Amino acid sequence: MGFFKQMRQPAIQRRAPLPDPPTVPAHLLTENVQLEGEGFGTLLGRHYAVRLRSTLEPNALMDRVKQNLSALSPDELAAFEKTNGSPWGLKLGDEFDIQILGPWNGAVRVIEVAPDAFSFVTLRGHPEAGKIRFAVSRAGLGELLATITSWARSRDAVVDLGYDKLGLGKGLQTTTWRTFLERIATLSESEMIGEVIVSEQPLEEQRT
Repeated sequence: MGFFKQMRQPAIQRRAPLPDPPTVPAHLLTENVQLEGEGFGTLLGRHYAVRLRSTLEPNALMDRVKQNLSALSPDELAAFEKTNGSPWGLKLGDEFDIQILGPWNGAVRVIEVAPDAFSFVTLRGHPEAGKIRFAVSRAGLGELLATITSWARSRDAVVDLGYDKLGLGKGLQTTTWRTFLERIATLSESEMIGEVIVSEQPLEEQRT
């Protein structure tokens, strides 16, 4: 109960245009992939970012993130469980079930693995249709920038009403990724410079 009392929503800001979403490799583009062009409602770009004072290199911090996904996501809101792939590390084609608070459970597949980043695409049944990317970059001397960027819309009209229009799912999503970034700071023994910044913008209609 204490966790939910601490839930807070950071101010959502407008920001510069997002980059294009990652491309799904051809061998991973199966029938159960749920792309952002296949959902319902407004296609939104959402960006979560936090600056960290750290002695780690971006790749070293990202290695820790890849190995600790389940611990970084708050179980009360979104519990990650790997259902396909090795229990160690992260590889293309790995899949996760996400037990999301309320009727929002879904699954994702890994479509990008780089030294400083990785990306998921949603699979059939997930409340959203789209992609999400996690990255760490150098932000200055002794500073890192940890980010989460998503390109997604609701799966269908019913989800769009509850998840987006009424804000039931979006609020949980924002709290989940804010907590995820805060836990990255703890995991890396880094100091947060300010709070997690959240920005959101509608994107042009696109199909991938």
